[in-house]
Amino acid sequence: MISLAKRGGNKRTVDERAVLNGVTCILSTGGQWAALPKNLPPRSTVNDYLRRWDEDRTLDRIQWCSRWVAKPNGCIGN
Repeated sequence: MISLAKRGGNKRTVDERAVLNGVTCILSTGGQWAALPKNLPPRSTVNDYLRRWDEDRTLDRIQWCSRWVAKPNGCIGN
């Protein structure tokens, strides 16, 4: 779901799961950047990924997959 690092570039130094947790935190609190916990990446990093993932529609794919997996009856898939 999350795109790979660009070829030829530096290796990622940030944990993408922590960034995703930060994005989820921001979206669930209505965009309150001051509410971002200290154990997550810096606001600027979370903001950069949020903007990038919004532009390349990664957030849409994550949302679609989470709806697919989390069915009301607790089943996964169909």
